[in-house]
Amino acid sequence: MQLANIISAVISAIGSIGSGAGIASIFQSHRSNTLAETGNQIAQEGNREAGKANELAEQANQIAEHANQIGKRTLDASLDQSEYDWRVRTDEHDGIALVIMNDCAWAGRQVAVTVLSGENRITGAVFDQIPGFGKESIDLSGALEQRLERSASVAWNRRMNMRVRVSIDVHIKWVTELGMHRSQVVHQTIDCTHLLA
Repeated sequence: MQLANIISAVISAIGSIGSGAGIASIFQSHRSNTLAETGNQIAQEGNREAGKANELAEQANQIAEHANQIGKRTLDASLDQSEYDWRVRTDEHDGIALVIMNDCAWAGRQVAVTVLSGENRITGAVFDQIPGFGKESIDLSGALEQRLERSASVAWNRRMNMRVRVSIDVHIKWVTELGMHRSQVVHQTIDCTHLLA
């Protein structure tokens, strides 16, 4: 019997140790669950902050891309040292034609010409391209005749047999071969006496 009591005592001791270990593991499990929940909350907060950081990084990339585009345009502008010289003359064979001449070796693209007399727009034209040393014409006869008919000083000059002249400003805008937008204004005085004959 003594052996049975010893075995029983050993089994009881082992059971008690197992029960103690079970109780300890329940407490440890609860503590582990609490720490895991805290860890999950911290991870979720970290994910939210990472999302904000990603949004900020996207915005920074867009700003950097825009800055790079500005830098490229600035570099292109500094590299485009081509000198354009536009000249304007009149051709009076059949009325008055305004001849716009590109007096340089480089083509002007998307050339927009606006002709003003004082603050008044007389006419305008757009050309896809005017090649280097090329020229294009704009007929001014009709527009100038209408303007001259409305002018009191022109009527006076006609009665006095004086020359009739009109000052114009020719505004020329174009795109260079390297893609830079440029502009130039050319002043011209036109003799319109033969239009009134």
